[in-house]
Parts: sequence; C-alpha cells; structure tokens
Amino acid sequence: TIVMKQPETLSVVPEEPEDENNGTNTAIPVPTSTPGAERVVADTKEGIVKKLVKVVQGAPNVSLTTSSKDLKSSVLSDGELQAVGDGSNADIELRIRNIDSNVPQEDKELIIANLNGYSVGEYFDITLWKKVGSSSQKKVTNTNKPISITVSIPKELQNSSRQFAILRIHNGSVSILPDRDSAANTVTFVTDKFSTYVLAYKQGNQEQSSAVSVNRQSGVSNLPYYDASPEMGDEAPIVPVAITFITALVGMIITMIVRKRIKWRLESEESEN
Repeated sequence: TIVMKQPETLSVVPEEPEDENNGTNTAIPVPTSTPGAERVVADTKEGIVKKLVKVVQGAPNVSLTTSSKDLKSSVLSDGELQAVGDGSNADIELRIRNIDSNVPQEDKELIIANLNGYSVGEYFDITLWKKVGSSSQKKVTNTNKPISITVSIPKELQNSSRQFAILRIHNGSVSILPDRDSAANTVTFVTDKFSTYVLAYKQGNQEQSSAVSVNRQSGVSNLPYYDASPEMGDEAPIVPVAITFITALVGMIITMIVRKRIKWRLESEESEN
C-alpha cells in the first residue's frame, strides 16, 4: 500500500521588535507539523488461475491433482507469469479423449513392442492447453515441471488382482509411469509431456507376461494373462516325479542296449554255423 502525504506547512510566529537593551532579535520561525490528508492507492490484484478438465469420446474421468500454485509455475512462461501478476486471469485446461478406434499405427506398434508384461486396457490422448488474458489458447507439449494427473479406471477393467500403470508414447519412445496412489479404481501419475497414453495392467503379481493383450478396437484380444508354471507351495511332488522320470529313462536305455547285444550275439552264432 502506497501512502502519499501532502507537503508539510510551516507556521511562523510574528516577529517581535528588537530589544533596545541587547539589540537582539527574539523572533524565530517555529516549524509545526500539520498532517495532510492521507490518500491510499490499492495494490494491483493478481489474476486468477483456473484448472479446467474436458473429457470427450468416452474417455475415463480425469482430474488435475497438482495445486493451482504449482500448476501455474509448471505451465506458464515467465512473461505469462508476469501478466498474471499484473492482474490477467489464466485458464489451464486438461483434455482427455478416447482413441481406441483410431490409434496411430506407429504408436500402436511402439506399444506392442514395449508392453514389458503389461496388457493394454484403453488408449487415450491427453493434451494440455493454456490461455492468459485476452491471448489465444495455446497447446502445451512440455511443462517446466511434471504435473500430477489422476485417471479413473473404467468399470469393465476394474479387477482387484490387477496392477495398473500408464504407458506414455512421446517422440517415438515409450515410458512406463507407475501408479502413485493406493486407490483400487484410480491411477495417479506424473508427467511433463502430452501425447498418446495407454491405461495398462498386469494380472496378479506377475512381473512379466508372455501374453500381449490389447482391446478389440485396437486389434488385439483382451485375454487375461495365465501363468501355467506351478506357484511356490504347490503340493506337486516335483523331486519324486523327477527321480521317477530319470529312472524310467535309464531303464529304457539299458533295455535298448541289452536287446542290441542279444541280437548281435544271435547274428554272430548264425554266421558261424
């Protein structure tokens, strides 16, 4: 707050006649302070930053979980931050769109080649937009710092035995973004790039899966992963079975050798006769 005061005024006491006895002038100016009326100038009000979300074409619900303060510094440029500080409002909008039926072929091939044991649940496109003051809306492809996004898992994909993650395709590479929340029906991830994303999952606690699963619209089946190998603690008598198998194999080999020797002796005796 800037306070402006009027200039102080001086009140002068009238001069007294000179004292004939000492010849001195006793009149002196005496300054007194007369406060002026104060005028208050209000500070410039900082603009408001709004977080917006737009869900289209059957995409899952999504929310921007980064605070408005952190979002502002992550998305806006220095000039835009200055404009907001001077009073301009800013809109930061996250858009999510289902693209199961029109995934770019290049992106699909990248995902299939880099599933790393995951199955594909849903493809979607995530874009970020900003608008400051009266300027036109701009698309954001990279942020200054990663921002946090939470995606709801569609009901048809929800399963308590599945571990979900987000696969991101950007500039020809695939990144796996782990789930950062403990909720069963949401996936929270952080990212600083925006393009094609995949909601993916692993069945159970398997670290790797030999099955490649993509939904029908993207061209690959959604068969769940099945591990045919016995789990730890199974009652199958592995060691006795192995011993029995080896014993039977050795017996077969010995039988074959004995039969060959007998046949060889018979042939030798016949030739001598």
